[in-house]
Amino acid sequence: MKRFLTLECIPKDINKCTKQLSEAIKIGAWIQLIPKLGERIEIPVHMLPKGPGLVISSGGSSSSPNHCLLTSAHLDQSATATAYWLQKQGIKAEHSLIFNPLPLHHLSGLMPWWRSHLWGAEHIWLLPQLMRDPIALELSSKSKFEEKVGARLLSLVPTQIQRLLSHPSGLRWLQSFDVIWVGGAPLPADLAAKARSNQIRLAPCYGATETCAMVTILSPDEFLAGKTDCGHPLIDVELRLNKNNALQIRTPRLALGKWNNGHLEGLQDQDGWWQSGDSASLIKDNNLHRLKIIG
Repeated sequence: MKRFLTLECIPKDINKCTKQLSEAIKIGAWIQLIPKLGERIEIPVHMLPKGPGLVISSGGSSSSPNHCLLTSAHLDQSATATAYWLQKQGIKAEHSLIFNPLPLHHLSGLMPWWRSHLWGAEHIWLLPQLMRDPIALELSSKSKFEEKVGARLLSLVPTQIQRLLSHPSGLRWLQSFDVIWVGGAPLPADLAAKARSNQIRLAPCYGATETCAMVTILSPDEFLAGKTDCGHPLIDVELRLNKNNALQIRTPRLALGKWNNGHLEGLQDQDGWWQSGDSASLIKDNNLHRLKIIG
């Protein structure tokens, strides 16, 4: 029997929220993740695809959000592609320690938690108030940093990096990570330069809710060497540009569609390509392309 549920994601109750999410996934439900007092939608059960899956809002290129339907199998595939990328960096995903300061109702906050479950890695939530206090943040992480574990992984947006780099404790904290995926907004050149000069291992990436997170990643070593693009596509991703240089993406983990005004609309064309709202260039690099977002 298909079910559609709504889960309000409240940071102070994050462990309760993820427990409820896990239970809903086990029964094959579709779950809409929203912030406190967020917009609820209703999808008739007879219109739901086979679950389990999640409905997550994406900003898209319009003023109204796109409510994207992501199956658990596609989220698993995204996590598997990221694990393969880590392996290429010499990192064993299952031995990693994942720190997560991003909100659960956004894909950027969901995926670190999802990856940890698929990989069998340890996951640590970081509450918003802690991220605003670099001294407390450094102290709270000290015991974990002293443990002999695998790679330390983190996802941030540029504004968080800016805030942490401006404080000695925040700077030291950032320097403790092996990979810091950066997305959600362009990384300003001056901020990138400051991170490089302090040997912060940023990994600028590109992705969207519609693609179940990252589709390209620039490795930290390439970032520190001065590269300014978004890296190569992950193993399950193809990229191309249309005649107007709009980025198009093909991957088997695209969202099933978006819920819009009582209808489920498909995202891809007949050949499986989804067009993002970004202009880009593809830089030839041996047999691969590197992605650079223009606007």
